[in-house]
Amino acid sequence: MTMTILDGKTLYKRASIKNKNFLIGLISLFVQQIVVALSVFFLEKSVSELTLGSSNVLFWFEAYIVALVFPYIPGFISRYFFDVWAIDLIGSFQRSAIPYSPYTAKDFSRIDIGKSKSAIFANTGPSLIIDGCLYIQNFLGRGLNSIMTMIAVAVVVSPLIALSYSVSLLGCVLFNVYFSGLAKYRTTLTEKARVDLTAHAFTIWPHITLGNRLSNTFWLDLFEAKFEKLLVLFKKEEIFRGFSGCSMAMISLLPTTLAMTYLIFTHRGHIAYLGVLFASSPRIFQLLTMLVDFSGLIFASSKYIGRLTVLKTFFDHEKYPENNISYNLIHIYFNQESISLKNIFLEIATLIKKGSVGRYLIKGQNGAGKTTLLLKLKDYLGSDAFYLPATSDVLVALESDHGLSTGERKRRELYVLLEDPSIKYILLDEWDANLDDKNTEKLDRMIEEISHKRTVIEVRHRKI
Repeated sequence: MTMTILDGKTLYKRASIKNKNFLIGLISLFVQQIVVALSVFFLEKSVSELTLGSSNVLFWFEAYIVALVFPYIPGFISRYFFDVWAIDLIGSFQRSAIPYSPYTAKDFSRIDIGKSKSAIFANTGPSLIIDGCLYIQNFLGRGLNSIMTMIAVAVVVSPLIALSYSVSLLGCVLFNVYFSGLAKYRTTLTEKARVDLTAHAFTIWPHITLGNRLSNTFWLDLFEAKFEKLLVLFKKEEIFRGFSGCSMAMISLLPTTLAMTYLIFTHRGHIAYLGVLFASSPRIFQLLTMLVDFSGLIFASSKYIGRLTVLKTFFDHEKYPENNISYNLIHIYFNQESISLKNIFLEIATLIKKGSVGRYLIKGQNGAGKTTLLLKLKDYLGSDAFYLPATSDVLVALESDHGLSTGERKRRELYVLLEDPSIKYILLDEWDANLDDKNTEKLDRMIEEISHKRTVIEVRHRKI
């Protein structure tokens, strides 16, 4: 099955309002909040009609009941399409992560890069997308609810209440802006520790499965130390956010309380108005809670920016010290004949690009940099070349591969490579490792036949 690689424009469409799932979810959410706002109007109208002794009170009360029940339908539709949107984004991220990643073949042997990259690709990225989509859904829901209900309260009760809401929201926003830098910093530290812990979990699992007591003790002790570090950072982050939440609650409560007190005092002789005011007071303070939640979501944006900073490291190219290659200890053979090269990398790269098909052998002492040279050639040759490590899961194993020996699986991998005409160069790193003499001879004959059709560059494990 061919994997579709998404470009940046397609990713933007899938993540933005141009995505149909996001658009349907947003429209459903908008409809839901309009009906919720209407329920406030219907409630106030029912109380007003009841106070005046009007016969229309039953009609407005029934409308209020319908407005309470109906929002569950668009709410369900909204959640469904937002969830589908999140799943679509996870697929888009994982399909596009590898071709957009700037890491090169030379980085393949760097374990610190590989484990962190695996943790972000398999765990941090998808979990951030799910949390981010849920955050956007809550942010839009709370925002629309606050605006719609604020308008309804301003029309039915008093514009002064809406003004007090605006003052409360402004105070919370200013608080968030002031502390957003610190919040982002704490979240970034926590997320880096989370990635480090996940990467370590990928590392220790093979050691745990071996069942070696000494090995398990070492790896688990290290795991516990990293876990404790993450726990301390998480506690500090949550304490800071708890302090922020309490502060915003106090900031938002004062203006509305003063406005309610003023309205009660100035309308103390108007029984009908006071009835509407007292009947709507639970909704007014419920809206105040939503405003606090909404301002908290604004504050939480710094948390997701901090997490995105860590996710961005997956795509950022960092300069790592390149492994040294001792060219004076490396010898190159072409079709079993030694060739003399002054600048080994440039000259062999030129020969491979311009020369005819054949079989190149890279020989040298342990630690001379044979694998590093092979990986540099992979970077130079690009997608026309396929690098096959000594032991890996670079090629996806088919069901029929189960139960095959190492030699049989190696031959199967080479057959798969031959079926792809776009692969011009096959780079084999210690292909004869873990093979007995019989399988080594079989595979050697197969590689010799392949070298008449494709260019093969190999590093041998055994001395020949």
